[in-house]
Amino acid sequence: GALCRDRGVMFICDATQSVGAFPVDLTRIGASVLVFSGYKWACAGYGIAGLYVAPAYRAWAGPPVAGWRSAESPYDLAFRDPSFSRDARALEMGHPPVPGIFALGGALEVTESIGIDRVAARIQELVGLLHAGLDELGLAPASPRAVDARSGIVMIPVVDADEAGEALKRKDIVVSVRGGKLRVSLHMFNSPADVRRLLAGLAAFR
Repeated sequence: GALCRDRGVMFICDATQSVGAFPVDLTRIGASVLVFSGYKWACAGYGIAGLYVAPAYRAWAGPPVAGWRSAESPYDLAFRDPSFSRDARALEMGHPPVPGIFALGGALEVTESIGIDRVAARIQELVGLLHAGLDELGLAPASPRAVDARSGIVMIPVVDADEAGEALKRKDIVVSVRGGKLRVSLHMFNSPADVRRLLAGLAAFR
């Protein structure tokens, strides 16, 4: 953020892997534009995303592209000489995806009721347990260990990741296979027991 700001360059940040899992401090990040998808850690499903545009970048004579929602008073349907909204809403091309908005609103209410700091602490606790268990199995995670650098995603190098993933699936343990490794995503709804089941499944596979 500082690098871009010092050079007068827009900093566009995709926060999909953070929103819903860790606190996002817009002031500290210094993003010109921040966007996130609802399907990941926000737990809001597909078809919805959030967009933030810093005030300095909303001083447009008109948005770069426009739809009927770009007007200051969109429901006036005054298309001959519209006054454009100064809000980020001006970038909406069509009618809002109302079901997705309700889903995202509900998901964020759940997260806020728990507290994002508590959610983040839970994820870090589970990741720490997984790292320790992997060390005991001799499977060094291919993900950052430092608390301030890691996420809820842990990459595990195993021999024949595809077969390992299927073996875990048969035990009702769902992971993803990415680049020849197992990708484990731990969120607030997971428990230490889930981590122990995963480690036992990996031990049995080996």
